Amino acid sequence: YVVCLALVAMSLALVFYTPLLANAVPTTHVQAELGSVVTTIQPGTSFWVVLQLRMPAGWHTYWQNPGDAGLATAVHWLLPAGFTAGDIVWPYPQRLPVGPLMNYGYEGAVSLLTQITTPADLPPGQHVTLRAETTWVACAKICVPEAATLELRLPVSTAKPQDDARWQAVLAEVQPMLPRAAPRTVLFAA
Repeated sequence: YVVCLALVAMSLALVFYTPLLANAVPTTHVQAELGSVVTTIQPGTSFWVVLQLRMPAGWHTYWQNPGDAGLATAVHWLLPAGFTAGDIVWPYPQRLPVGPLMNYGYEGAVSLLTQITTPADLPPGQHVTLRAETTWVACAKICVPEAATLELRLPVSTAKPQDDARWQAVLAEVQPMLPRAAPRTVLFAA
């Protein structure tokens, strides 16, 4: 009986402290997934959310400046009241030459980061759903516009957020590929 109660208590703890992630959404040429680097969120804090796009061999998506052709991936956030989303943080792109044109984007997979900030008066003990309407263009020999609506459901707690090992590993992998501020100030004059 005591063992059963302990198992039930552990199960309830796991349900409360584990985020309910949306399943990966496959489109014709890309698999899109939304993840959080933390498994719980605190009122009045910020945390990273990852939009991961995976493409089959030969396909690519585009960077914030796609170059001579293409269209950048876009995210339109539908957040609960009081939540805010920062701009997409883009890792360095690859050069994608096509004939005389030069494009910039990602082959294989890309993880785009967004910092989400919670309101200070967010009540603990509930779950919140973050929704992202995403669009991108996937290209190989042809280009195809694609879209997916992704959701991420996270519990609110006053306790220090727990890390999600999978998405923390993705963040650690992406961080060295993020642009950094130049170490010197450069001035130009005519």
